[in-house]
Amino acid sequence: MIKGISKLVSLLFHPLFIITYVTLFYLAVDPYSFGVHSLDAQVPFLLMIFFTTAVIPIIAVLMMKFLGLVQSFELSDSKERIGPYIITGIFYIWLTVNLINNAEVPRLYVVFILGSAIGLFMAFFINNFIKISAHGVGMGGALGFFLLLLRSPVDQVWLSLSPQSAIGIPVVYWFLLAVLLTGIVGTARLLLKAHEPKEVFQGILVGLSAVFFALAFLKT
Repeated sequence: MIKGISKLVSLLFHPLFIITYVTLFYLAVDPYSFGVHSLDAQVPFLLMIFFTTAVIPIIAVLMMKFLGLVQSFELSDSKERIGPYIITGIFYIWLTVNLINNAEVPRLYVVFILGSAIGLFMAFFINNFIKISAHGVGMGGALGFFLLLLRSPVDQVWLSLSPQSAIGIPVVYWFLLAVLLTGIVGTARLLLKAHEPKEVFQGILVGLSAVFFALAFLKT
């Protein structure tokens, strides 16, 4: 049962889905920063993010599996990750280029997207020498986003319970939730024996530091 839950956690929090989750969160709690008044108005944007950062890379891996370029969808061999990393990285860069000068997109979100691209290429480079956790990189990027959210003027995230009421949840609680989820995902990878502890921690560090590299780059 534990192994089954670990597999489910690994699937739900696959690195390719993290950008979509963060996007959905940002749109849900602050659609005004994207120039709209509701999440419904940003469905096309959310779908574009999902297809660019998740669907297309998944299709690419499926094609590589069909052609015999990778042995399994888990990409357990570090060498098998090279092709998917390059393909995914190209789309991450394309997305960054299209968002970086878009005045309707919050700067914090652009930093996160650029950080995700940087983290992916850092993982690609490091992967040529040692194996690190891609799940760790993804969750580390999400942690970086919530850390920056802590530094922002926003002190609470408001969730609408109904058209007449809303509840304010301090940003620090969202950050703590991200820390908890990171721990759960890391533990799942360890239980599946997909990684050693140092590989998970290294992945988280790469993802986290990449977001701050992106912040420094965009400030210049």
